[in-house]
Amino acid sequence: MADICQDDAFLLHKQWSGDLSHKFCFIFCYQEDTEAVNSTGFACPEPGCQREFVSANGLERHILKGSHQYVKPAGTDVVKQMWVDKCNNIGSEYKSVIDQSVISGSEDDSVVEGWALKKNRKVVRFSPQIKIFLKNIYDEGERTGKRPYYDDLCDRLRKQRTENGTKMFSPAEWLSVSQIKSLFAGFASKQHSRRDIPHALHVVAPDQVDVNDVELRNVLSEIENWEIQENMSLLTDKILSTELDPFHADTCN
Repeated sequence: MADICQDDAFLLHKQWSGDLSHKFCFIFCYQEDTEAVNSTGFACPEPGCQREFVSANGLERHILKGSHQYVKPAGTDVVKQMWVDKCNNIGSEYKSVIDQSVISGSEDDSVVEGWALKKNRKVVRFSPQIKIFLKNIYDEGERTGKRPYYDDLCDRLRKQRTENGTKMFSPAEWLSVSQIKSLFAGFASKQHSRRDIPHALHVVAPDQVDVNDVELRNVLSEIENWEIQENMSLLTDKILSTELDPFHADTCN
C-alpha cells in the first residue's frame, strides 16, 4: 500500500504514475470548491452567477474554468425585466415612426390646389326603361297595399329577363338599395303633389260666401263708398283741368 502525506487540506500520494494532468486538475477543482465554501468577498462578475471566493486566485481560476453557478430568477423578476425592456423600446420605436413620417412627407411636398374644397356631387341619371319598370312595381304596391322589399328589388333587377331570355338590364343600370329608395320617394312625392293641386287651385266665388256678419257687411259698404268717392274726385279733377286749359278750350270751340 502506498504512503499518503497531507498537503494543507489535501491528501496526496507520494508516488504518482501515469498521466499527471489528472492530478493537477483534481487539485485545481478541489481548491476552487474549498475557497468558494469559505467565501467572504470576491464575487464573480458574470451576471447571474452566485459564486464568491476568498482570494483573487480562486476567482481567476473560476473565471478561466467558466463553471458559473446560476440561480433561476423569480417570476416577478422576469416580469419586471420584461416591463423595463418594453419601456426602453417604446422610445426607439416612437422615434423611428417619426423619422419615417418625416422622410415620407419630405418626398412628396407637392399639394394639389383645391384639395380641401368640396367635390362636385356626381348626378346619376336613371334610364327610362328602369324608371318605367320600377314605376309599375310602385303602382302595383299602391293598389295592393303591399310594400316591396328593396333588397328583393335589387336582386330582381339583376335577374330580370326579357321574352328572348336575355337580361333586361345591363350591370351599369343596376341600382343599390339607397337608389331604389330615393326613386320610390320621388314617385311618392309626385303622387302627393298631384293630389293636392285641385285643392290648392279651388277658388271660392264671391257670391258663394255666406255673409252673415254685420261687421263684415259694414266694412264692405265702407269700401264701396270709398271707391265711389274716389271715382267722383277723379272725374271732378278731370273736368276742372279741361276747363282751365286754353288750348283744349279753343279746340272744343
